[in-house]
Amino acid sequence: MGKIIMQIYIKAEVNGKQVKIFSYHPVEDIEDDNIDIFVEIDDVTYSGQIYSWKNIESLINKGDMPCYFYDRHGIILQTLSNENIIAAIEEMVESGEIKHIFCRQI
Repeated sequence: MGKIIMQIYIKAEVNGKQVKIFSYHPVEDIEDDNIDIFVEIDDVTYSGQIYSWKNIESLINKGDMPCYFYDRHGIILQTLSNENIIAAIEEMVESGEIKHIFCRQI
């Protein structure tokens, strides 16, 4: 699949809460990329990293990377499509897990 450059700015409503999902950097390849993401819920902002499955493999296979991968405030999705990002964020907001997965900005 060719490169798809996608700027992320999404508004959604989850459980009656207004949710904004945004990134300052575009996704260049939804199948092999990672992004810093911000999620604003009722004036509280969380930040984290989202990786695609293939991007984890690409990062590990780089010569200067260790043989393991760890990210304290990140999640892994099949691809970085808007649909996958929205579904993951909605699920994390609904379950309350966003407070434990992403980092609250103060």
